[in-house]
Amino acid sequence: MGTFGKPDNIVIEGGRITIVEEAKMWSKRDFKDLADLAKIDRDQFIKEGLPPKTDKRQRRYIQFMKHKKAVEYLLENLGKFPDARKYGITRADSEVVYMLKVPKWAPDEELKLMRTVFEEELNIKVEIRKIEWGGKRNG
Repeated sequence: MGTFGKPDNIVIEGGRITIVEEAKMWSKRDFKDLADLAKIDRDQFIKEGLPPKTDKRQRRYIQFMKHKKAVEYLLENLGKFPDARKYGITRADSEVVYMLKVPKWAPDEELKLMRTVFEEELNIKVEIRKIEWGGKRNG
């Protein structure tokens, strides 16, 4: 597929690990299409997202499953990663939160559906953060 599962940011504070993923979608239509996929095929929504329409690099996909696997591996193998302690990851039972950053104009109903699917299927806590961002508010 060509995606690496690297989060856009990781924030470690007070024993809590926040994995930050930016939803790189350019229109409300992208959010709607991805939410529609979550309704009809949760597995494809989580593992692959929507295939690109034109540019192969522009898959519409939120990589929380890949991030979860990486974080679980890290927490289960802290002894193999001495630098983890330096960055504040000291306990295998650290709280982990997955934050999805989206444009302020992203549709709430679709975001709620996607969050629910991630939380139910991956058993993770997802927070949505709306920010000022480019893209198309319509179409």
